[in-house]
Amino acid sequence: MKKLVTIILVAAGVLISMTFSAHAAITDAVAAVVDGEIITRSEVDEAAQLLTQKTGESAQWKLALEKLVEQHLIAKQAKRFRITISEEELAMAIEQIKKRTKMSDETLRKEIAKRGITWEQYTSGLKKEILTGRTLGYAMRSEMKFNEKGLKKFYLKNVTKFKRQGKIRMLHMVVPLAADVDALQRVREEMNRGADPLEAGKALIGVSPYDTGMIPLGGLKEPFLSAIAETPVGNATRIISTPEGHNLLFITERTDAAIAPFEEVRGEVEALFVKEGEKEFLQNWVQQLKDEAEIKYMQ
Repeated sequence: MKKLVTIILVAAGVLISMTFSAHAAITDAVAAVVDGEIITRSEVDEAAQLLTQKTGESAQWKLALEKLVEQHLIAKQAKRFRITISEEELAMAIEQIKKRTKMSDETLRKEIAKRGITWEQYTSGLKKEILTGRTLGYAMRSEMKFNEKGLKKFYLKNVTKFKRQGKIRMLHMVVPLAADVDALQRVREEMNRGADPLEAGKALIGVSPYDTGMIPLGGLKEPFLSAIAETPVGNATRIISTPEGHNLLFITERTDAAIAPFEEVRGEVEALFVKEGEKEFLQNWVQQLKDEAEIKYMQ
């Protein structure tokens, strides 16, 4: 049950975002002031209790305070970017949490109450965390949008990750194992002498091949792969016998494996760049917000 409660809290994103009453905001000692906005000691106390990362009491309190400072700064940026979270979006997030934890609305509310958290505090904290995540994502996309040079540099550094495997297009003919293999061999010979591959099989054994379309070579297995490798375009492979029947493949088109040009895979490059550089970017961006803000920590 403890594990399940932790899942609920982590999924909801309420580890550091409890809302306090107006009375508490007025009477609590001040822990920090961020660009004129007060963070109270009670606010930090509750945030520290909810952190899943357990350290010494003093270190945990400081960690919770830093998280709240960051949250205040990011919320300010959300206003600048005009990012808001609607009640409908909040409701959808709650439904996703219930689905992931396999809990009913009533059960979720009871588990939240066991932690000494009101439903209003829970939903308020969740809304703040959704806002934080969306703001961070917007900031990252905005920064990368104008950094074409950085994307190209990342592409060149990771160019092997954008290698396109070879593809092949064939006319595939298959007959039952009980069929006359010699007749199929004659079809092969006619194809390799230049006969229309679509007509040769139909004329000699009453079977027409089907077009596979362009398919990745990496998706093929032996014995097909080796037979294809030894057969040039415009020719039929040797007969390939499998439990499903006797197969004959006529190669119509082939493209070799190659590195895809940047312009072709720009979207993939950006997605990988975001995935691998997200943590570093966000740390740097939040640190920049701190450097530019007026933050006063009270003893």
